[in-house]
Amino acid sequence: MLKTWVVIASFIFCFFPVFLARAAPQNPDLTDPQLVINLPSRTLELYAGNRLIKRYPVAIGKPSTPTPLGNYYITIKEVNPAWYPPDSPGTVVSSGPHNPLGYRWMGFLPTYGVHGTNNPDSIGLVVSNGCIRMYEPDVEELYEVVRVNTPLRIIYERVRVGIDYQNRAYIAVYPDVYGWQSVSISDVRVKLRPHNWNNWVDDSAISRMIEAADDKEYVFLQFHHLVVNGKLLPDKVQISTDGLLVPIQSIAEAVKASITWDEASSQIKVGSRFFRGVRKDGSLYAAPESIPVLFGGTQQINSSQGALGVEIISLTLNGKPVAGDFPLRREIPLLPVLTIGEALGQKAIWDEKTKILIANNKVVPIQVIENKPYLAINQVYSYFGAYVYWDEAARIIDLTYPFHEPDGD
Repeated sequence: MLKTWVVIASFIFCFFPVFLARAAPQNPDLTDPQLVINLPSRTLELYAGNRLIKRYPVAIGKPSTPTPLGNYYITIKEVNPAWYPPDSPGTVVSSGPHNPLGYRWMGFLPTYGVHGTNNPDSIGLVVSNGCIRMYEPDVEELYEVVRVNTPLRIIYERVRVGIDYQNRAYIAVYPDVYGWQSVSISDVRVKLRPHNWNNWVDDSAISRMIEAADDKEYVFLQFHHLVVNGKLLPDKVQISTDGLLVPIQSIAEAVKASITWDEASSQIKVGSRFFRGVRKDGSLYAAPESIPVLFGGTQQINSSQGALGVEIISLTLNGKPVAGDFPLRREIPLLPVLTIGEALGQKAIWDEKTKILIANNKVVPIQVIENKPYLAINQVYSYFGAYVYWDEAARIIDLTYPFHEPDGD
């Protein structure tokens, strides 16, 4: 409405309403509030700096009286505004149920503002004389947060990509409400490119979204946090039509392991171990089952926290990585004896039937796990003469061999 200036997706490709269901901001002193109104989506977004706080549905100007694009500021705030009908000069409609401005007004141009409404069914439509209508509870909530001089930006953006509050990546293509902007597949891909998401959605799916232009958010990826040895990594686990995929390079860097990619066989290799993977946007991914195969260790999904926890103990000999499984027993890491003997150049004799292992003419007190002999790290020096340093925080076992006792004074 015009106001005369008198008193100044299965989760994959499922869709969801574009209006974010999030608790309202209760702090009237919200730091650095900013407003963004996107006309094709008919939404008003409240930001604190660059952080999206809440998205509200709104009604906007009809094609014959479009809402003006541009950068503005809230110049006036008014409770219980009067309305001066533009087609009836001299008429004043006081605040009340017959006033189409509702009970709050936040002006940004002499005859344009954000206000409430006595016609809630109009919200989400293209029907006003250019002003921005909001549900009355929404505008009263926003009024308490917004101050005079709050920046307001009005844009015309038909394609949005982003991550919602449930950690899901979405694409939304909105209708061309004013006939101002066409959308192509390449336009959508331009939006996806900064996120490295172009390989996660195909052209046919994008084409269907453009054809529909139906105000839906199409979810094509879901994310879990990735925690390795208690440390949150920046890269995330991806859930797509390919299932749950783990960023293997991130794990390798975290545990200081060296990996290679065999393009011909689509296999990720760590030493002599390998597992089938996939390369997307320059990064290597594989199923969670690849973790114990490639790195040893364990992995567990915590759905309630949206996280994949990975526990990997790595081993180095004189600073060089040694591949193997290193399980914990009573918080003490165990080393695979045959692997250690080979790495140290010491022969170990293992009888699978009797479960007896001999190294350096000594019977080694092993622990058998899945028919393989293991030795606690605190016994490695006694039977193999290698010095062991266990960095529990970093989950790294470092062997030094040969080890020479320091000379005394």
